[in-house]
Amino acid sequence: MVILKKLEIPDVAKELEEIYKKVDARIAKYGELTCKEIEEVIQEYRRKKGSS
Repeated sequence: MVILKKLEIPDVAKELEEIYKKVDARIAKYGELTCKEIEEVIQEYRRKKGSS
């Protein structure tokens, strides 16, 4: 018996675009961000994406 399962491959370009939009919005509001702050935005996005 062979079982086939459709594999969902994430659209990395789309996800990066969403992350960049969030980073750009924070830069526009608060000014330049540190690497640590950018990493926090990315981690927040991943947490939200994982819980969806």
